[in-house]
This record gives sequence, C-alpha cells and structure tokens, in this order.
Amino acid sequence: MFGPISMNRHHLTQHPDAFPDVPWMECSHTGCEYRNKYKQEMKAHEMWHTKPFVCDQCGHTFATNYLLGKHMSTHDPSLKVRCEWPGCDKSFVYETQLKKHMNTHTGETVYPCKWPGCERTFLSKSYLGVHEMRHKGIRVGHLKCQWTGCEYRTHVKATLARHVLNTHQNGSEVVSKRMTNECNLMDRRVKRPKK
Repeated sequence: MFGPISMNRHHLTQHPDAFPDVPWMECSHTGCEYRNKYKQEMKAHEMWHTKPFVCDQCGHTFATNYLLGKHMSTHDPSLKVRCEWPGCDKSFVYETQLKKHMNTHTGETVYPCKWPGCERTFLSKSYLGVHEMRHKGIRVGHLKCQWTGCEYRTHVKATLARHVLNTHQNGSEVVSKRMTNECNLMDRRVKRPKK
C-alpha cells in the first residue's frame, strides 16, 4: 500500500509526536503557526502563502500549477454545462457536477440514514457517508489539518486547503463565517450557539 517514501510522509504528517528526534519545521510567515516535520509538506504549505501561479484572465492566484489549470476551464464558456432548471443560472465544468446539482432541484434520489433512530436524509451519497461515519464516532477524512489543536479532517485536498485559508489564515484566529464549534464538525447545517 505504501512505499518507503509514502510511509515516511504518512508517519511524519499523521503521527509526528511518535518521532521526537525529528525536529519541527515552522512556517516563516508572520502570524502563521503552521508546523510540520515533513519537508515536502512544509514546502507545499509555503506555496499557499505565496500563490505564485497567476491566472492571466482574472488575476486569481494559486498555490499550484494544477489548481491554476483546473481554474482556467472556468473561463471557457464552451466547456461549461448549464443547469436548465427554471430560475437557476448555475453552470458546471463537469457533467457529473451538473448531475449531482440537478438532484438538489428534483430531490429524485434521496439517501436516508440507516442509523437506528436517525431520520435524516441527504441529496448526496457522499454527504450521507460522512454523516454515518460521524454516527460511528469516526473522525472523517484521511487528510488532517496540521494546525495545533485543530481536529479537522477531510478526504479532499482542496477542501482541506479551503479550511486552512478560511479558519486559520489570520494566525490561530478563526475567521470563517461557516465555522462550527469544532473544526472536525464542518457541516453547513450546524450553526454557532447564540450568545
């Protein structure tokens, strides 16, 4: 499953405290408290600060050339598929995105939670899967936020990157408008308690 390099990366990023002899590397950007024990991860993190890849059409910047390439397809209308639902002006780069989106209009496919006593339903199979994992007490996702004290996890690298930018971009101060009370419970349906 893992090669020697992948295993080393896994150990140092997911279980850093198991290696007290390996020194922590800290981000050099002012106000950033990110730290890691794996050099390549630190380099990748630094790219999120500098975002050297610039879209020549809109000026948006990206940490990787891959993300810039994905973004470029958003500027080409011929590559987009539009939602034809009356009053909906959304368009998507991929047909699969449109198909999932259409279910939000039709509600044709509903995925019910099978957990005893839970009556929640979801319009997305992946949202149901995440919900059921939470019932089982599983911290969701194999990608873990490396910020000290943050337990946020996800399966999607772009989602983790968005979490870091929205939640930790001003040092350890929380700046996300959609943040819940605990990082590992990012869910649009959960709201902060009223003061």
